[in-house]
Amino acid sequence: MKRLRKFLALPGSDRRLLIEATLLLGVARACVIAVPFRWTAHWLGTHMTETLRTDLPPEQAATVRRIRWSIALAARHVPWQAVCLPQSIAAKAMLMHRDIPSTLYFGVRKSMNGASPGFDAHAWVRAGAIEVTSGGKPDDFTVVAMFG
Repeated sequence: MKRLRKFLALPGSDRRLLIEATLLLGVARACVIAVPFRWTAHWLGTHMTETLRTDLPPEQAATVRRIRWSIALAARHVPWQAVCLPQSIAAKAMLMHRDIPSTLYFGVRKSMNGASPGFDAHAWVRAGAIEVTSGGKPDDFTVVAMFG
């Protein structure tokens, strides 16, 4: 009940943004589980291109920060696991819908979990100079693919 009261106390624009983020997190999670990546990749943007790392106009920057907020909040409260990849796909879709240029990155790094070394994978989105989703330290990862 407390969460519902907090949600209802939000301005209508924030409620709509949270609903959109939640729905897109669900769609993105379903795509990750059930759809071959080459089909999903088709609409993420142009492979191996990157958007500019410049300051966005103030109105777009404010929108990007609200999308970042909505994705992070929705990801904490959905009843499924919303890790970096579904978050990044959902954020990219929200930004594309608003014609805000962004880049979705895929990176890897070496890890030493347990007895055998392996790799960690990560996905994140950047719009202009703003990290929209990161959930970690993207600088620790080597970019292996990007969609701008």
